[in-house]
Amino acid sequence: MDPATAAVVLTIGSLAHANGLPTEDIAGAELRAIASLNTPTPVTRSGPGANNAIKPDLVDYGGTCLFDGMGPRIATGNHYASAGMLTLRPDYLGGLLTAATGTSAAAPRIAYKAALLLRAMPSASANMIRALLALSASIPPEAIQCLNRLGGGAALACCGYGVPDVARALDSEERRLVLIADHQELATDQFALYRIPLPKEFQTTKGKRQIRVGMAFDPPVRHTRLEYLGLRVNYHLIRGMKPDDIFEHFRQRTKDEKRFDDLPSTAKCNLEPSRDIRGTSTLQAATFKMARNIDLYGDDYYLAVFAERRWAGEEITHQRFAVAVELEHEAQINIHQQLRARVRV
Repeated sequence: MDPATAAVVLTIGSLAHANGLPTEDIAGAELRAIASLNTPTPVTRSGPGANNAIKPDLVDYGGTCLFDGMGPRIATGNHYASAGMLTLRPDYLGGLLTAATGTSAAAPRIAYKAALLLRAMPSASANMIRALLALSASIPPEAIQCLNRLGGGAALACCGYGVPDVARALDSEERRLVLIADHQELATDQFALYRIPLPKEFQTTKGKRQIRVGMAFDPPVRHTRLEYLGLRVNYHLIRGMKPDDIFEHFRQRTKDEKRFDDLPSTAKCNLEPSRDIRGTSTLQAATFKMARNIDLYGDDYYLAVFAERRWAGEEITHQRFAVAVELEHEAQINIHQQLRARVRV
């Protein structure tokens, strides 16, 4: 498809870096701000994408717009430098730098963050880079407050997973850590199970805590198909069950075999966005938040990753993907050292 709607690329939206009003005495009361810091740039594009995929995937600062009542017109960074982001000037003979507004100014900032990740992890796959960017991203509260007036899904449709934080993607802390599985391959119509070990302190210490999952895959695509993706990959976060029981529940059955009972209501963690909302996206990030003690569910949670064939032919036998999981607790506890030693064993 066209670049902005393509499934396996990062589509970038734009946020305002400020209200854009010039500080110099060059405009009067006729110049008014349209947006403010961390709210959507008025000219940014919004989703969803093909088959209701989450688009844009991410956002970053791309300048803002002003209302110029003297025109009247909508002014951008081309008119007032304060409304735009600093960038190289196309007609370089007239000057080296200029200001611009829009997603074309925001996209290079995400490309730079991806480059920083790749420099720190030279062997990382493109799927892992995308997964870590989404895992570390968050939508600014100002954007959520602004967009929630349009309905519950507006923030996701306009901002995707939010603004990536490279430091958060690269570095674990005492109370927050990231587990990764890169260069993974999964047979079509099969599933893989990943163990997520939880330290006791994470389970029992009072305070808010969360498990966030980022996953990216690169399926075959065809824009002439009603179903754009040749395969879909999705996941469930499961707790309070043994691996054998999970395999028995999800395995394929013949027509004569008895259907396995549904998972207990407490076993499947309610990730947001839900599986249905993120299911047609090749980049997915979802969060499970907890406030109470969770030690009754055991020391291990499990991430079940599924590869579902759509129109892809029999020659497509496996799907590549990468997955990253972040554990975070608001209390000042050291879960990093405990889990690092446990995972090594």
